[in-house]
Amino acid sequence: MKKRLESLYLENLDQIKSVRLKYNDYDLEGPFLISPSEKYNISKNKIFIIGQQTNGWCCDIDSVQNQMKCYDDFNLGESYSSTPFWNVFHKIEKTILNDNYCSAWGNFNRYDFEADRPTGEIENEIAKLDYLLKDEIKVLKPDICFFLIGHSFDDRIKKLFPSAVFDKVGDWNINQLAKIKHADLPVYSYRTYHPKYLRLKSLEEPFINELKKEIK
Repeated sequence: MKKRLESLYLENLDQIKSVRLKYNDYDLEGPFLISPSEKYNISKNKIFIIGQQTNGWCCDIDSVQNQMKCYDDFNLGESYSSTPFWNVFHKIEKTILNDNYCSAWGNFNRYDFEADRPTGEIENEIAKLDYLLKDEIKVLKPDICFFLIGHSFDDRIKKLFPSAVFDKVGDWNINQLAKIKHADLPVYSYRTYHPKYLRLKSLEEPFINELKKEIK
């Protein structure tokens, strides 16, 4: 699997680099290239959790291997487990798999801007690399996908997965939590708020409880 991902990135390295080089005077960090561990391969349910972007990252645009090693060394936020994103990430794993550090982590934005979400023209340029996420899903073959990104990314999901349908889940407002149906996504695919916002709105515990009902 790692070799297939490495090949994917090498085949697209010129496009990946071009975004960074276009904005060479800006504080863009990345590219973000994934490298899930062997625990993902042997997991009984393969979970792929997709966020918005990193909060600072390694910056070697010439080496796919170094960027994938950065992912390996980060080990799914092992040193950041108290932050909202990684706290919820690990709660999802524990709820579904009764284990941790065994899922795959992805992001929509391949680069962060000043350790945050890019905006305007820069994000539009980064969005040209969204097709890589679709290719990663083909390689990973997850059983479950969670998009912890908020509904502001819905247009990008729809461009990536044309004809995708967003269905209500239980009594949830569809902006809070939606099930995404598309042939190129696993049956269990969901979009909800970024964990920081889930926590701010006191929806973190209800979200985790909903997973227990949805995924058995």
